[in-house]
Amino acid sequence: MKGRAMELPKTKCLGTWWEHDSETEHPETEKVEVEISFEADAFFIDGLREGVYLTLPLHAVAQAMADATKPAKGLAS
Repeated sequence: MKGRAMELPKTKCLGTWWEHDSETEHPETEKVEVEISFEADAFFIDGLREGVYLTLPLHAVAQAMADATKPAKGLAS
């Protein structure tokens, strides 16, 4: 699949780098422009590192969303 993501339509957006620090209410951030494309079952993110794509499987993104939004134990109907 190497090189194939280059052919996909890309959507530009701004991402934010930030470092978690439990002692800081407002951590320092840095904006980065990335391009995101999608094919079949994965997102391709370009712009994080020169010449390298980050690929995220769609099922992992969907699972993370489901895990973050499921009711607390004992509250499910």
